[in-house]
Amino acid sequence: MLNIFKGKKIGLIWDKHTSHFSIEVLQFIKKFYEEATSSSSKIVLELVDEGLTQIIQVPDVAVNKIFKVGVKKRYHQYQSTLTVTIGKITTVS
Repeated sequence: MLNIFKGKKIGLIWDKHTSHFSIEVLQFIKKFYEEATSSSSKIVLELVDEGLTQIIQVPDVAVNKIFKVGVKKRYHQYQSTLTVTIGKITTVS
């Protein structure tokens, strides 16, 4: 995302459910801000409190479906360019 939207604000809406929440991501965002320059991309984080899923789920699904379809398409296009050897694990950089 940072490479695609260079110099832009990137909104990250994140639900605090324990299966989604990650200290590592928060540390990445903090480190990113510390190293950012005035022309760098900015990550704007908004945390959604527990219990609000039923209120925000509909717009969440509408936006995420379009995004996920695009990511899956690009992933499959990239994956089809990789050399595949039967019996070996293929890694994606």
